[in-house]
Amino acid sequence: MIFFFTLFLYAANESTTINRPLEKVSSFLYLTDQEKQFLQEKKELKMCVNPHWMPYEKIEAGKYTGISSDYIQHISTLIKIPIHLVATKTWSESLALFKDHQCDILPLVTSSPSRASFMNFTKPYFTSPLVVATLNDKSFVSDLSKLKEQKIGLLRNYASSELLQHKYLNVNFVQVDTLVEGLEKVVNGELYGFVDSLTTIAYQIQKRFPTQLKIAAQLHEEVALSIGLHKDDPLLLGILNKSVDLVKDDTKKHIVNDWISVKFDRPDLESSIQAFWKIISPILLLGILLIISHYVLRQYNKRLKKQVHLNIEALREKDEMLLQKQRMAAMGEMLSLIAHQWRQPLGAINSAIMGINIKIESGRFDLNDPVEQKKFLEYLKRKHNGIIDSVQYLSTTTDDFRNFFNPNKNKELTPLVAPIENALKVIEHSLRKNGIEIIKEMQINPEVTMYPNEIMQVLLNLLKNSEYNFLDKKIQDPIISIETFYQQKNSVIRICDNGSGIPKEIAKKVFEPYFSTKEEKHGAGLGLYMSKVMIEEHHDALLHMVNQDRGVCFEIIFKNTD
Repeated sequence: MIFFFTLFLYAANESTTINRPLEKVSSFLYLTDQEKQFLQEKKELKMCVNPHWMPYEKIEAGKYTGISSDYIQHISTLIKIPIHLVATKTWSESLALFKDHQCDILPLVTSSPSRASFMNFTKPYFTSPLVVATLNDKSFVSDLSKLKEQKIGLLRNYASSELLQHKYLNVNFVQVDTLVEGLEKVVNGELYGFVDSLTTIAYQIQKRFPTQLKIAAQLHEEVALSIGLHKDDPLLLGILNKSVDLVKDDTKKHIVNDWISVKFDRPDLESSIQAFWKIISPILLLGILLIISHYVLRQYNKRLKKQVHLNIEALREKDEMLLQKQRMAAMGEMLSLIAHQWRQPLGAINSAIMGINIKIESGRFDLNDPVEQKKFLEYLKRKHNGIIDSVQYLSTTTDDFRNFFNPNKNKELTPLVAPIENALKVIEHSLRKNGIEIIKEMQINPEVTMYPNEIMQVLLNLLKNSEYNFLDKKIQDPIISIETFYQQKNSVIRICDNGSGIPKEIAKKVFEPYFSTKEEKHGAGLGLYMSKVMIEEHHDALLHMVNQDRGVCFEIIFKNTD
């Protein structure tokens, strides 16, 4: 911003020369007799110019105008013969007329290898770096070779274009007839950028495209502008070189300011300050708005973080409620399994006691007879042992029930097979009663860090689902296989069945909460959802399902932590 303000004041100060008359041209031009005779015989010079290259030169309403026109006016005064314009419509036409000797000079040309074959050049009297103009939203360009995938515009038949095409062979250059045409193609998106001198591009951007284009790069190359003349005019070359030398630096500066700084009127200090505040006020306003918006955004982010925290807590409480609901459902299923398993040993105990009573009441044994007494004691011992076995079984299932609902506060290093065996103790009797064959292939038994009861609960969910599916579909010869194995160093429990699998349209939903294919009395649709939560969130493991040929497989994958 300080740079632009400084530039603004500098241009304003420099513009004081705009309305001054041109410095008086020196009357002394030393010419040899041969050079004087040449000019007397020549009487006039004809020039061809670029009709569309402002601020350097232009033909407007049949008149020659621009920076070069002032130089030519000085030179014409010095050599004391008129220099007349040969009007053309394009630069290519001017070059053609020059080659055909219909013009004596080209007031503003750059030397190039191709032109040197038919043209002489005076000493340069004006230089300007080459720059690249692009749309305002394009990035600044550090090297033209980096734009090899973009279309870059050049002026047709210009020495600078010839130079760039030879130097940057991989750049996609597109030639146009006029600078304005090229810049319009940039605005329309037909070209990525356009290359010409800083003087001409800055002039056209200021005049025609102030809000659309910018100068995105300054190249290392520059244009050095001279007067071009025919090879067969060595005397004229000397005359013009002497004339160029006599144009003083102040005069050159005056000419350039007259055309390039014309945009700036001479302001006084007050108007300069007013102009500065016109520029700076929107920037300050934008800065204030940015500060306010930043403050508002920070406050909004704080509220948003608080709301997200509350939502996370609410979701956590919801998951806890779902987990508790699932555990209560699992408790109901466990009680049902316990009651089912207790039915047989309780019946056996009852049968043994009733048998003893019947034997006693029926007088089957004569207790006064030592032989009968011995048989009776043996009978009692057998029944007693049977009752002891039944009571032991009841005690074991009670321990299993208590362990299942004992909440684990900390993870334990547990053998992988342990929760499988505990789950089978609870459900195996029910599975076998329903004719379900269980195949166990425990290939590995590493110790894994886990909540054993949660893994047991997940396994019971999977086994109960298979059992329900077998009974619901009346599968013949139902089989459940349970495997443990390594998979890419990860420990895996796989449970598969031959229950005909899960349809594709349902498979995508099986882990969603409250989704169930069972009747309401058989399930709330939380089993697989909570199983996935316990495996993936509580154990940082994976639970996924895949259909196989005759059924479905569920895999619990414990990640290797080595």
